[in-house]
Amino acid sequence: MKASPILLSLLFAAAPLHAQAPPADAAAKIAAALPDKPYAKPAKPRKLLIFSVTNGFHHASIATGQLAFTELGKKTGAFETVVSNDLANFEVDALKQFDAVCFLSTTGEVFSPGKEQLKTMTPEQVKEAEAKAEQLKANLMAFIKEGKGFVGIHSATDSCYKWPEYGQMING
Repeated sequence: MKASPILLSLLFAAAPLHAQAPPADAAAKIAAALPDKPYAKPAKPRKLLIFSVTNGFHHASIATGQLAFTELGKKTGAFETVVSNDLANFEVDALKQFDAVCFLSTTGEVFSPGKEQLKTMTPEQVKEAEAKAEQLKANLMAFIKEGKGFVGIHSATDSCYKWPEYGQMING
């Protein structure tokens, strides 16, 4: 299937609109709180995707959380982090590189265009984007069902309301 320009643009549309840096003292506080080594040595190198798309409220703490996970992985050697909101990471082949995915303070329908972007799209583009979103959701759920990890932090429970399987997984 040939990717249309709208699909390609959607892969990058999830870039953080509210990108912020952590507070100036966050790095020092995080470093002081982290353990020096992992509590259990991983059998193999691990890779964690940190995903923080917000199509709703944007939490100011996201940048601090991203830093904390990155530094925890570096300091303990327990895992490598990839901090990215690129939806291309949820394609089947891209997901294979990860051992776990973390939804860090995500909000709204994270695989779909936001309200403002939807206003600029034709009905055909909306239909195409929603089909793509459904495929990415299926890819993530297959990843989890294959035994890979999923971590939902804070408002990850305020995400994907239109996806019943996610709601069942995250909220029980």
